[in-house]
Amino acid sequence: MADYFDQQNREGVGYVPPPPNDVSIRTMESDIRSMALSGGSFVRPDQVQMSQKNQAKAQIPAPSPGGTQDPSVKKSKGFLPVVVLVLIMLLGALGYFLYPLFNKNSGTPPTTDGEVGSTPSLPEVPGGALSPKFNHESFFRKSGDSVIDMNIKFAATEITDLENYDQKVSRLLAQASEVETLVEFIARREGGQHLSLAEFFEYSGNNVFTSEFMEQNFNQDFTFFTYKDKNGFWPGLVIQLKKGKNWVVVKPEVSKMEKSENLGDFFITLPGDRVGDFKDVLISSQSARILKYSKPSANLIYGWFHNYIVISTSDEGLRAAIERL
Repeated sequence: MADYFDQQNREGVGYVPPPPNDVSIRTMESDIRSMALSGGSFVRPDQVQMSQKNQAKAQIPAPSPGGTQDPSVKKSKGFLPVVVLVLIMLLGALGYFLYPLFNKNSGTPPTTDGEVGSTPSLPEVPGGALSPKFNHESFFRKSGDSVIDMNIKFAATEITDLENYDQKVSRLLAQASEVETLVEFIARREGGQHLSLAEFFEYSGNNVFTSEFMEQNFNQDFTFFTYKDKNGFWPGLVIQLKKGKNWVVVKPEVSKMEKSENLGDFFITLPGDRVGDFKDVLISSQSARILKYSKPSANLIYGWFHNYIVISTSDEGLRAAIERL
């Protein structure tokens, strides 16, 4: 028996033998009743039978000496948090590797905080930004009363670069003196390269001719001028036919501009309402076509002079221009 208890203690399990089923209980009432029945010779305790529930409670192992818990209980309690932690890590790894598989067919990837706060890019340079290389030469044999550089930057770096075409021309014309009637402009972009004809139309927002039509039929170089009278400033252009092109063949295509709804793009100020339709007119004994507007001096006029087509927003401006060709 001693060996049995030693073995139990070595294994770390406190052993408590189960209580008997019958338990003797003595009370004052039971002792008086027992003495009365036996004639006062002896006392007999009452017998009480324990229930199965109480027996189960009695068989619970007692704590080991010194108040320490069963090592197996400690081990089970320490093992549970480890299992939970491993499961959490496993689920996180599965989510990390499986999410791209489910999300690969989605459209734009989710925006990160870095993308939201990123610096916006510079505005795009308009089409035809790669300016063709050529040396600008004025078509005027006699230059204008003054020649002004008009520097254009498609990517703005200064406040004046934010001006549109009308604002820039008007500001530069404020430099001209009162006696200057015809002002010639040199339209340059970054690097000092002169704008091509198609680039100038694009920059000025002029949609009368397409870039393809101009590139196929006209020289890339051009002369831009303004004529000044008491009613304001009136822009004009001198455009040269390409070598090998005949103005008689190109003229019908140019005449289609008369039906355009964008003729106001040639002006830098509002010309008012159209008055009638285009009409024939003689300028320096040459035929031209003119459209009058309600504002004084505002007349869109164009004509062919040698291999040049001259377009002006003033009939007097057109006369001044062709005298210098």
